[in-house]
Amino acid sequence: MRFRRGKVGAWQTHSVELPPRSIYLLTGPVRREWQHTIPPVKELRWSITFRTVKSRVGQTSRLL
Repeated sequence: MRFRRGKVGAWQTHSVELPPRSIYLLTGPVRREWQHTIPPVKELRWSITFRTVKSRVGQTSRLL
């Protein structure tokens, strides 16, 4: 998985190798301040994303 933040010409980057069947949780600055991507792979890859959103009345709900 690749991470980067900053601006063109001054990117700060970091990479993490994820083993097959990995699960990860992005929280804090890595979720808000860093762009994240997964490089293409030859094998079939599934991506499932869970998100938390706040409704207009301030209640929190989970989405799949």
